[in-house]
Amino acid sequence: PDLNPCNYYVYGKLEREVCATHHSNVASLKASIKSEMNKLDPAEVSTVCGRFRRRLENILEAEGGHIE
Repeated sequence: PDLNPCNYYVYGKLEREVCATHHSNVASLKASIKSEMNKLDPAEVSTVCGRFRRRLENILEAEGGHIE
């Protein structure tokens, strides 16, 4: 799962930003998530996604073992 760009980049970034503020209801939480998603830099997301193949290749080279 840590290979997926959403797991190692998007979710972490959203969690840091969204959870920096207390949300008293689900509507507030959803609005904050949507707002932070809209703030993601498309170029940065593209770069992160572009690294996905390299991460998969590293796993293959490690024969499924742990990678850094």
